[in-house]
Amino acid sequence: MRIRKDAPLEMPHILVLIDDPEKTVIEPLFKTKRPKLYETDLMLDSGRVTAYRVDDEASLRRVRENLERLADPARFAEKYGVKDKGVLLYAMGDGNHSLATAKTLWETLKAGAADKTAVMGHPARFAMVELMNVHDDGLEFEPIHRVVFNADVTGLLEGMKAFCKDQGGVTTKGYKTRKDALKAAKSCQGACHCVAYSTAGSHGVLSVAKPRLTLEVGTLQSYLDGFLKTNKEAKIDYIHGDDVVESLSSKPGSIGFYLPPMEKGDLFRTVICDGALPRKTFSMGEASEKRFYLECRKIVQ
Repeated sequence: MRIRKDAPLEMPHILVLIDDPEKTVIEPLFKTKRPKLYETDLMLDSGRVTAYRVDDEASLRRVRENLERLADPARFAEKYGVKDKGVLLYAMGDGNHSLATAKTLWETLKAGAADKTAVMGHPARFAMVELMNVHDDGLEFEPIHRVVFNADVTGLLEGMKAFCKDQGGVTTKGYKTRKDALKAAKSCQGACHCVAYSTAGSHGVLSVAKPRLTLEVGTLQSYLDGFLKTNKEAKIDYIHGDDVVESLSSKPGSIGFYLPPMEKGDLFRTVICDGALPRKTFSMGEASEKRFYLECRKIVQ
């Protein structure tokens, strides 16, 4: 808030997602030739970026109409197989801190204004966001794995076995390699949750036949949160890449869990049914990929 309070411009990282598998809202905008605003090379061989203006009323009307279609209560209930859940049109992909900051400062400015009507036209009333279809071909969901350090691995696994058994699960061990365990976990069928793991001496798969939550990451994290609460000396880290997990979990007192990638169609369904996603559920793209923030907007009068 201190950074934004006296800033003349915003260049935010606020990514707002819509669940539009038919690609009706954003993608049709590319089919019309539009005025080019700028085109420039990006640093470090990252390619080029081109911006076009979309300001004709016909295009903007189609965007509004198709957003309204996604928000239609009857269509929403049928799409997700839910009742009485309300409508979730937008999901915050990232930058929730930036949006919360913008809203808080606007509310502060509004409360201190002498003329409440005149202040409604202030540019700080709005925040600039990037609207993205979760089904965009350029958006990849990558899993974020877990490694627990400084733990009683045997005790952790015994507790995890009981946790799985309570939900109709089984635990298998004895896979020769990480790849064998990952292959076995991937072969899970139906609603079953399977998570492969590696320790200094073994590879295995934890299986939950009747999970209470929608995603594997939710099932795993719900156990690990309880374990970490009662085992203060143990620590958890969130890791990208199977090879890194195997390397870290090969040390005594460590265990790594490999999570499957999240299906794009599960993002909204999980939030609707389970609430907020577990922390570090997925990353949008590889850790080495870059994002560039080029659009600015004035937020002072």
